[in-house]
Amino acid sequence: MPAPRSKKHEVLRFLLLLIEAYDDEHYQMGDKSTPQDVVDFMLDQKGKTRTDLADLLGGRSRVSEFYKGKRRLSIEQVRRLRNELGIPADLLIE
Repeated sequence: MPAPRSKKHEVLRFLLLLIEAYDDEHYQMGDKSTPQDVVDFMLDQKGKTRTDLADLLGGRSRVSEFYKGKRRLSIEQVRRLRNELGIPADLLIE
């Protein structure tokens, strides 16, 4: 790590601010994100679609119920999503 207040340190701080601003604008994963938002985000990051969730959640009807908010994820479904998509469990539990 560069010495504090050095030119390299200031450049790194500036780059960090730019990255944070970009993330805030393009990837709003804050407190308002629902488990559905989180899953959609990670599906996009992994190049997958909602159709790919059928095996993980137990069928297309389960996927539909999850996205409509009619059914919460079971512990087993949370584990599968964590293992397959890398989503932390606390982001999937309402």
